[in-house]
Amino acid sequence: MNHSDEGNPLVSVVMTAYNHERYIEQALQSVLIQKTNFRYEILIGDDASTDGTARILLKFAELFPGVVIPIIREKNIGGSRNFTDLLRKARGRYIVFIEGDDYWIDEAKMQTQLNYLDNNPSVFCVAHRVKVCGAKGEYLHTVPRYKFPQNRITVRHFLKGLRFPLTATMIRNVRGDGLNKLIQNIDVGPRNEGDTTICMFLLDKGAIEILEQEMAVYRYRSLVGHDNYNSITKFPEKIRDKLLLIKINEELYLGKYFMGWMYIWLAMKILRNVFRGNLLSSKITIPLLLKVIWLYMTSSIKYMASRIKPIH
Repeated sequence: MNHSDEGNPLVSVVMTAYNHERYIEQALQSVLIQKTNFRYEILIGDDASTDGTARILLKFAELFPGVVIPIIREKNIGGSRNFTDLLRKARGRYIVFIEGDDYWIDEAKMQTQLNYLDNNPSVFCVAHRVKVCGAKGEYLHTVPRYKFPQNRITVRHFLKGLRFPLTATMIRNVRGDGLNKLIQNIDVGPRNEGDTTICMFLLDKGAIEILEQEMAVYRYRSLVGHDNYNSITKFPEKIRDKLLLIKINEELYLGKYFMGWMYIWLAMKILRNVFRGNLLSSKITIPLLLKVIWLYMTSSIKYMASRIKPIH
């Protein structure tokens, strides 16, 4: 297949980083050892890290000029806007995601995903299975933990609470109005959480193939003293972030999809936290649960109203 695109790299690797000094070198090396028959660029947005992350990025940029392209921010803008700024700068026809504390474990990852998209021109996005490890690299589990029918996840699977590893995806680049709309929708959401909006955008374009190969490691960290989202964000705030994301996507896809499923999924998540937590946690989260139930009811009414066709 002809991959000529006016001298631009074929694939843009979009990597966000914040205080990843302990992990960023492994992340970069795992990309740089990829065996490919195409050119790629690694766009890395350092969100004003306070450790040595920027110094490491600049060192790699010197060693791999034109390939490793660091964007060192003087002011912290949050994970979501850090990500969308990189999307604007991506020149490749395809984009693949990785965070600065994750890494790849298959030297053929990018080539495998690119080949799949080349051979399936109607498919917009392809992902694969991912190992989840703790902060020190200890294996926890593999995601997805379940198998989708035909190894494909649809938007209805997602709305009912089934998830796929966004960090493992390669997508076709969206330019023009499509890209601007995606960026706008992410930017109006939570400061450090935009996965729901991205996933809905991708799934709205069609089912996503989940390759059986385990080609990357997602590092799950929820530790005191770490600066990642899971470590610094308490459970009630995570629920509020999810509610904002659902609201944004409900407005985007009103009448097309029943978003009430997401409120049910969120309610189950809150109930699990209540049963596992202490009394103080329950006092905080039960009002959130009541709010989620109310939003589910109003969402159901809005959806049904949007589906009623006027009688002429």
